Amino acid sequence: MTWKLRHLCTCVYEKDTIKKWLDIGRDILQDEQEIERFYTMKNNCPTHFSHTRLYQPLTHDLKSSNQSKLQLILINKDIFNYISQNCFTVIKLECCEWDDTFEKHGNNAYCVALKHFTTITSDCRRHNIPKSLHNIGKDKLEQITKVVFYNGDCLQDLIKLLPNLTCIEFSKKKMGAFRELSLENLSKLKSLTKLDLSGIRLQRDVGLAEINNLPLKKLCLPSWGSSSLYNGLSNKLKRSITKIAATPYMDLSVFLNLKHILITSERDTSRWRLPQTVTKVSSKYLEIGFLPHNRQVTKFKTYDMFTDKQKNPSEDTDGMTLRMVQILTRHGDRTPLYNPLTIQMNDWNCSLSTYMYPSPNDQDASINSPSILFRKVYLPNREYWPGNCSNGQLTTLGWEQHQQVGTVFRQLYVEKYGLLSPDGLDLSEVWVRSTDVPRTLQSAQSEINALYPPNTNGGVNPIDVLDIHTMDDYYENMYSPNAQLCPILNSLGNNATNSKPYQIFVQQTAQLRQQIMSALKVKSFPGFYNFMDLFFATQCHDLPLPNGITEEIVNATYQAAFFEDSYPLSFPMISRLGMSTFLEELLDNIRNFINGDISYKYMLFSGHDDSVGPFVNLFNIYREWAPYASHVELELWQDDSSSEYYLQFKFNGQSYTLDGCPGVMCPIDDFFSIAYNILVPDYYDACNQGGSSSDSSSADF
Repeated sequence: MTWKLRHLCTCVYEKDTIKKWLDIGRDILQDEQEIERFYTMKNNCPTHFSHTRLYQPLTHDLKSSNQSKLQLILINKDIFNYISQNCFTVIKLECCEWDDTFEKHGNNAYCVALKHFTTITSDCRRHNIPKSLHNIGKDKLEQITKVVFYNGDCLQDLIKLLPNLTCIEFSKKKMGAFRELSLENLSKLKSLTKLDLSGIRLQRDVGLAEINNLPLKKLCLPSWGSSSLYNGLSNKLKRSITKIAATPYMDLSVFLNLKHILITSERDTSRWRLPQTVTKVSSKYLEIGFLPHNRQVTKFKTYDMFTDKQKNPSEDTDGMTLRMVQILTRHGDRTPLYNPLTIQMNDWNCSLSTYMYPSPNDQDASINSPSILFRKVYLPNREYWPGNCSNGQLTTLGWEQHQQVGTVFRQLYVEKYGLLSPDGLDLSEVWVRSTDVPRTLQSAQSEINALYPPNTNGGVNPIDVLDIHTMDDYYENMYSPNAQLCPILNSLGNNATNSKPYQIFVQQTAQLRQQIMSALKVKSFPGFYNFMDLFFATQCHDLPLPNGITEEIVNATYQAAFFEDSYPLSFPMISRLGMSTFLEELLDNIRNFINGDISYKYMLFSGHDDSVGPFVNLFNIYREWAPYASHVELELWQDDSSSEYYLQFKFNGQSYTLDGCPGVMCPIDDFFSIAYNILVPDYYDACNQGGSSSDSSSADF
């Protein structure tokens, strides 16, 4: 009986009370005294412990009342104690104030909840966790051994308030833009055996001395720089760890007792050989290439939200209407940009080209079918690469990647949200800009082609003409750094690379640098980015790596290249000067749309990895190299009731809460305040200063 009635309230009410309620009916809700009496009875119910859920009353008649009494009799003291100690050990802190909760229920001798909880969880991004913990009471804080939180900002409070923690998890699958954390004071948690930081960011110069002497068995560090971070562990700790977070081709041989790994990167794993001790793999992405070569793995788990991340709809859209979206993309897969010209390279076969048809700029926005089209074709073996591909040419795979992105955007912005006309391309709604590079121009064409497939545009005559706006490279502000546009970026970049942390990085990677240069037989170091570009493009097309280059070298090259690129961007002067004018253009577009000065609802900007990476870095969410066909969406939403505007910031389909915003739906004035604080006042003067600062981190704007 108890199990069958588990979803019903088991409060026992007097027969006269039941009769009174039935006689009065709904008007009883107007009797405040009777309502207060009802809640008093409810709060004294031994099993009715929830203060948030409305339970269906069980006692509408005498028979039901007797059932309730019988049910209470079945719950004897021993069963009550067992339930309270074993069945309600996890407390979830919702986004609400808990001041009254513990007083009403925690101090109620007949309440099974809030007595012996050992775990606290929270999905809240802005919840005042320390305040909630203070309301619990010191005696109960000492019994808490595990916390699973979204917001890593409260780490120091947890260390101070919860001395007996054995497990800390900041591994939530949705990651907001919280400040970079240090591991300070973690050494005080003497019983800590599990530390999962895979969902947050650590300070760049973070040291691991605080955890080297802890009895850790499971240690998952952030994906950014995880390989180098693990190198800082003591040998004793490496031998004791049984679980880590790993990126593909990371050297795992130093972890002698490793049994479980968490994959935190989308990179191909088809050539990854895991230690024989590893029998369990979890992954934040649906990447299974490693499985055929690692038969010892008997358990594999992936997180659903990352299996199709580009199709994620926007969040918190109830009562909202999408009015406009601006999208910044990286081009699709391409041939390498770097060729050492010293060794025999693979042949490259490119089948993608573009039809061309000259036209004056003042021609109408549609034309009849031309009598002839032209096509640019590269002659075999007369290019930088063996085969028929030019340097950095978009491949068929790259075209298909943007076809997929465009298809997803059609599902979202045409079919789901009704932002764009379903009847075909409306030139008053769509505006496109690209850098003046063939691969970005073709990527934009691919995306628009999928957004409006041929059968959605009616007949073949006339043919719509969609302008793709571009500019000379000298004035291009869609990538960073452009030292031609902002000369001081040269000296600021030199200051950054001459800093002590960067010079330590140079020393630490000297052996890797020499190893690669020797294998490629080059005498001049072109930077780790060029090495990574060559290796990744080669692997992407299943071509063999150059002799002497192993998977471990490829992975180490990626880590070095990412530091090489992201470290200068950690200086505000470089970051802001590099993308300030481009961000300002996006802000102007939003204001012009709200004011009715433009009608474009879909504005596409086709750029590069050094467009997407530096842009998301402005908002503190640059954690890994932007993959091919990466995309950033700035969605402008309007509340149907208040007509207020909101901005939702998305990166590769995932919504982010920006610093200074109350949630993923950021009030437009809050977003403007955040963004305008990033812009550089007197940009021209700042870029053309006569001298250079000796400290790249200081700024007078």
